[in-house]
Amino acid sequence: MQGQILQLSSDTASLVFVPCNDTYHFFCSVEEEKKEDELKEEHLLFFLDISASMNHDEKGVYCAPKSADHPASSIKKARELLLPLVLGSLKRNCAVTVVLWNARIQGAISFFPHDYIDKETNELWDTDALTADIISRTGISAFTAKGATNIEVALKCISENTIKLSKKCKSVTVWFLTDGEETFYIEGGGKSTRIPTNRQDPNFGYFHTEGANGLTKYQEKMIAMMHKLMEAMSETRCMTIFHWCHFGEAHPLFLRELRKATDGHFHAVADIAKLKEEVAAESLAATSKLGIHLPSGAQFSVSAATTAEAMYGRGIVERQIFEEAFECKKVFLRGSVEITLDHPHFYSMTDIMKDGISQILSLEPKLSTLITKISDNITPQTLNHVTKQLKDLRTKRNEAILLISKSVKSVPTIRLFLEKSLETIEDQIVSIERLIEGYLKPLGEKYDASSVKQNDYFSVREQMAISAGLESMKVRLGSGIANSSLDRRVQRLVASNGTWARSMLNRKCFISESISPSDADKILLSLFILEGREHRIRLQEMKKKIVVESTHEKLQNLLTETKEMRSEDATIEEKTEHKDGVLWSNLTVSLPLAAETITLSHSLPTFSLYPKRVCEYTVEVLADDLDGARDRFLDPLSYSNFLELISEENTLPAYLYTVRAEQTIGLIFNTLEMLSAESGGSDATSFSYFRLFWRLADQDPVTRCVQVPGTFSKANFALPMSPDPLTSLVFSSLMPGLMSEFVTGTPMAPLSGVGLMYIGFLSMHMRSQNISGVDVARMGDILSSLACWIDNPKTFPKKEDVLDIINRAVKEKAIASADAPGKTVPVKALGYFLMSSSVPLELRYQALHTETFCRLTKLLLNKNKGAVAGKNTPQQLLDNQLFSSDFVTKILQELTPKPAPNSVKSSESGLELETDRHGVPVNFMKTAEKMNSLLSFVEGQGEDEVVQFLSSDENLSILGANIKYLLHDVGSKALYQSSWWANTQRLFYVWFALGTYPIEELQAKYAAYQEPLEFREQVQDLLEVLPKSSFTETLVSWVEGKKFFSLEWKDGLFVRDYSTLELTPVNPADPAHKCLLLKFWTMAKDVLTVYKWKNRQSNAYGLFDIDYDVVKALIDVSGERAQRLSSTQQAEYRAAKEWRNKKYDRWAPPRPVIAELGDHTKAVQAAREISDKKRISIVILGNVDAGKSTTSGHIIADCGFIDPKIIEKFEREAAPVGKTSFKFAWVMDRLKNERELGKTIEVSTWNIETENFEVDILDAPGHKSFYKNMAVGASLADAATLIVSAAPGEFEAGIGVNGMTIEEALCAYTVGVRHFIIAVNKMDMCDYSEARFVEIVNNVKLLFKKNFIAIPENKIIALPMSAFLGENLTKPSDKFAWFRGWEYTKKDGSVARGKTLIEAIDAIEIPERPENEALRIPILRVHSVKGVGTVAVGRIAAGTLKTGTKVLIQPNAIPTDVTTIELHHVNRLSGTPGELIGFKVKGVKPEDLSRGMVAVAAKQPLVPSNHFLVQVIVINRPTVINPGFVSHCYCHTATFPAKWVAFRSKKDRRTGKTIEENPKEVKQGEVVIVEMVTDKFVCIEPFTVCPPLGRMALTTGKQVVAIGRIEEILPPIKQTGGSKKANGKYFK
Repeated sequence: MQGQILQLSSDTASLVFVPCNDTYHFFCSVEEEKKEDELKEEHLLFFLDISASMNHDEKGVYCAPKSADHPASSIKKARELLLPLVLGSLKRNCAVTVVLWNARIQGAISFFPHDYIDKETNELWDTDALTADIISRTGISAFTAKGATNIEVALKCISENTIKLSKKCKSVTVWFLTDGEETFYIEGGGKSTRIPTNRQDPNFGYFHTEGANGLTKYQEKMIAMMHKLMEAMSETRCMTIFHWCHFGEAHPLFLRELRKATDGHFHAVADIAKLKEEVAAESLAATSKLGIHLPSGAQFSVSAATTAEAMYGRGIVERQIFEEAFECKKVFLRGSVEITLDHPHFYSMTDIMKDGISQILSLEPKLSTLITKISDNITPQTLNHVTKQLKDLRTKRNEAILLISKSVKSVPTIRLFLEKSLETIEDQIVSIERLIEGYLKPLGEKYDASSVKQNDYFSVREQMAISAGLESMKVRLGSGIANSSLDRRVQRLVASNGTWARSMLNRKCFISESISPSDADKILLSLFILEGREHRIRLQEMKKKIVVESTHEKLQNLLTETKEMRSEDATIEEKTEHKDGVLWSNLTVSLPLAAETITLSHSLPTFSLYPKRVCEYTVEVLADDLDGARDRFLDPLSYSNFLELISEENTLPAYLYTVRAEQTIGLIFNTLEMLSAESGGSDATSFSYFRLFWRLADQDPVTRCVQVPGTFSKANFALPMSPDPLTSLVFSSLMPGLMSEFVTGTPMAPLSGVGLMYIGFLSMHMRSQNISGVDVARMGDILSSLACWIDNPKTFPKKEDVLDIINRAVKEKAIASADAPGKTVPVKALGYFLMSSSVPLELRYQALHTETFCRLTKLLLNKNKGAVAGKNTPQQLLDNQLFSSDFVTKILQELTPKPAPNSVKSSESGLELETDRHGVPVNFMKTAEKMNSLLSFVEGQGEDEVVQFLSSDENLSILGANIKYLLHDVGSKALYQSSWWANTQRLFYVWFALGTYPIEELQAKYAAYQEPLEFREQVQDLLEVLPKSSFTETLVSWVEGKKFFSLEWKDGLFVRDYSTLELTPVNPADPAHKCLLLKFWTMAKDVLTVYKWKNRQSNAYGLFDIDYDVVKALIDVSGERAQRLSSTQQAEYRAAKEWRNKKYDRWAPPRPVIAELGDHTKAVQAAREISDKKRISIVILGNVDAGKSTTSGHIIADCGFIDPKIIEKFEREAAPVGKTSFKFAWVMDRLKNERELGKTIEVSTWNIETENFEVDILDAPGHKSFYKNMAVGASLADAATLIVSAAPGEFEAGIGVNGMTIEEALCAYTVGVRHFIIAVNKMDMCDYSEARFVEIVNNVKLLFKKNFIAIPENKIIALPMSAFLGENLTKPSDKFAWFRGWEYTKKDGSVARGKTLIEAIDAIEIPERPENEALRIPILRVHSVKGVGTVAVGRIAAGTLKTGTKVLIQPNAIPTDVTTIELHHVNRLSGTPGELIGFKVKGVKPEDLSRGMVAVAAKQPLVPSNHFLVQVIVINRPTVINPGFVSHCYCHTATFPAKWVAFRSKKDRRTGKTIEENPKEVKQGEVVIVEMVTDKFVCIEPFTVCPPLGRMALTTGKQVVAIGRIEEILPPIKQTGGSKKANGKYFK
């Protein structure tokens, strides 16, 4: 029994009992069951003491209260601590709340991950943006040190917030930071009161007298509070971790007891700045208990901790427990559920295993003894002594790893037990070292031993703090479970890389071992990697296939009976094995049936199962060396070699070491690499300093830092072992120690495209200002290694891909950004184009030079209006970029002959141009046409014309000077120095020097392990001219053979031969120089074609805003020129003739004078006896000119409610001004302005009687300018008729950007209209087309849905008509023979049918009228009637109004009596809801009333408010809305601006449940509860109380942004100012 290990297991748990030296160790792991309601959020609470004692100078003297942070103060260091704390938490998707406290809670600063998600990419902000925001919110302006200290108020806040967060968080971490003793406490009434300091005070002893435990009664009370908190938290599913931090004058014994009460951590820090390391090193302590029960009833418990994958517990048990478990072979685990473990396994321990386990398990007692020893005697000498002993412990730990690793490899649970033990030891060693380092004086600081006693070197309080910190570490030994270093690394990588990292973690890896087909003594290790999603999909597909194709008899019978089978009920398992050197997947499908479980098996090669693979790699090792290869892959952090890690479920190596083939890699190259090259160290290579990447990645970039385009991340590359000729053995010997330092210490094979890092090193050496022989040698090394990498068929990029890039670039004279990214230089191409000599060097250089030149000129000539500087567009580039059109226009102006002194001039595009008598710049346009013709030049065609043009010294001079100015002058101001054209030309010359030596010959030298001396000599000879060449005049360069040439501009064009540096002027008249002129022109063409020569010659190919063909057509009286215009020009021509295009006003015909109307007839409805029929109000809506007023007038005339003679009179009055078609519209358009403009301005009303109803027709405006009037009219209606024009183009205009068709319908819906009639008007203008009608109706219904107008289609009536002709208004028309009529389904299920508009109105259902509710009448307008007095007009929203009723006019609380009531000029004794009435108000002046006020019963008043909650649905807002947003609100007849002060919560649109509290922003489609304020009091009520006064439309710029309903009226607030939008007058 003593020599055996007992393992008991179940499906979800496993435990071991390990005897060791008369001690019995227990360890178990339980897989965590994923629950649907599992909490996922994490929250970190940081309680920061900001009392006055936190601000002090370097000597500890307190600064004045509220003064700025002293550089040496604790408050300053605490601010610096917040940045890494918050930044790291946000990156791992953990919310942070920083609570600021002193004598009371001063406030909190919250950081939620979702607030920092980019809306376009759905990724977390980059580190720079996060850092800037965190610093701005935690800077000195946010809080300063002040006030006293009240620890009780902080602990009470901790308790309240922890319990609150436990309901929604899976874990809450609390950091508590204070530097002083409490000076305030919470009195009985909850008031913060100073702790008495007078010994005569009766409560003095309660606060100051310490008991035997060193604590006061007051401190014990606070500790009891934390005990209660932990009891409450034990009943939740939330994990709580506490960190109590001691520094300064804080009471260490009190904080120690708080740690015990919360089972947390104690951090003793001499300097608060050191706390950064504590935060970074945070590990998960054992925070819960796991119960173990034996069949006999014996039981015990161990400490346990839960990670993302499982729960782990460990401890030491008594001998009898071990013996009973050994005999009965059965144990019960009781945690959240009970698990029975009854599958025993016994393992005999070999001597090696016993020694290894003994060594590992003896480390914790040794560390515990060490802690106890130094806790009693804390001096600098003991701490120094401990440091040495810790080093010895770490050495013994590593020895134990090597001794035990192979022995326990086959027992996963024991391996995991030892791993957890070792991790805990390592964590505590590191923590102790950190604590000691923090308290020992900095290295080198001396002190006078004779004047300072050694025992007094640490104050008593410091000694107590160190002791408490050591105790906190010791308590975890023997039972602690820490997150493994491997897990923490994954968390950091996930936090750093966001969603990409998460997807990488899901990758699956497979490894196979097979005998090499070429050599039986060698083994092929093959690796391939899948995306996790592909792995899941393929297994699900195979599961279905195996079930369907199975020949199992019962399954076939079941399939025959049921015709189908739910494969989802089946489960599938995959195991891999090797058969004849091939990796096979053995698939097992289990299908549970009622009586039994059917098991199906299937096998196939793994490679064929997964055809889509991320990457593959195969390496050969000697069969005899297979174990040695595995040992070299040993990862001491996890006891698992590399192959085992990736062959099982652990996907970490796939994440760390692989990159998708298509991903661009970028690496940062530190200056030290360059310095080593300059130092001339012969034993160093460029790769020797690669190890610095991992260490320096977290540091700020240093001065001479070169960055290759791409994204550098610690997690997206692996250090490759170079293929032959630099074998792995040679490579590792060149870099001793390098392999063991990278990431996990695992040497890596080339799995991906990381070899591109060579190009970065190559570029760095090529850009060096003083290229030495060492640089040349390094470049040879790099080129050879890069070539070997590319030649390897298992690496990326592949050889054929590189050759394809080269050939395509040479053929197209362009390089795709995807092949070689870079703003100016295609960096990858620098390396790729040197990888093959099969393509002539001249052609490769030409393609590289042309692409770089094009990228540079596009960058410099790509200015955009309103562009904002950012990471990819620095400010200096924005400040100096040019508009391509401006640059080309300037060149053309200089090339155009100068205007004569007496010629007419035009200032088109800001230029003074010669024009003809009609203002046409003829000469400039001829120059533009000539240039456009020359730009069509291609090699072999048009050469003579180009040479002739450049033979002009003036033309050549203009082009040369402007291009030089662009490349050198503009470029040097806009770009970083490395991208200057002169430096780029210098880089190209170095590239040329390298390219003269074939890469194949260079590789052959290295393959033979020979020094490539010839390469170095040849390159160095060519580079000797560099110190004498500045390239500051160079325009273009090229290569001929092994010679390098350039064209330069020095007040003339010159050619330079770099073999002699001779400079020769270019003579345009010399035929031998024709090729030079053509090279110059090719370069000039690349510059000039950055501007896209678009459009036509008549507008100088887009350089002018004016098209001069249109100008000529406008001038031409005959109209012949207009007929020759294109369709686009025709549109401009018509717009100009109609004075709709101001650019052409100079040439447009004179505007006609609009005839003004003189005296005109107004239609007034005659008084009539109102019937007892039910009353409805219908508003006529639609876009401007849709025919709304004409529809209203014609239907009134057809129904006989206006004298036909009045219509005839309207026709006669309209004839002189050409508006005879408006005869029906003038029934409703009564204002002079309305009739002159032909647009409705005010809402007009008319009453008619139909078969079923008394109908009030409300004719609303359709123009944007009168949106407010339309909204008021809509608020008075029960139903709406939406008039849509079918005339060509008018429907499209109505639903376009500036159209109002849908805007008006949406506004009506928002204010309560729920019955819509879609009347398609002007059908006579589309020849009564059925197709046009169907098209319009379908589009309108679709737009209703898109704009949240939620009306069922069977509740919408659609009909065709022609309002002016009267077709289908009141009588069916034979013009619509194809129209079968409309159908309308009522609430009771009955269906109304009809064809005409009047029938549709009669089919409307009357809404419920709230007659018994409190009286509410929103006022529409006010009249002063001679002989009567003040009459207010409004529609009764709720309640009943009777004569003699006492009312209040709100919000001004004007008391009055209602003396008379009129309905359409007929006196009434009362008015009911839905009626539009006029009522006389006694003793009120007209100027005291205005639209938007509300008349209410004096006994049932309405309380005006300026502060309320609204449930808002954002329906039309392309950008997010933040607090502070101001919108215009339309509620009943009132319009007012309101500011969105805060967002209370977000709601689910379907369920109404809260999905997020206190969101920071809201976007389109979301439902949010908004707190709003107005600048004046308004008359509103909650929607549930009075719907007409509780719904509103919210707009900006006449466009509905959101719709809302009022949820709650909040207490009024005093306005102290606001935005300009919210300070205007309310009631218009």
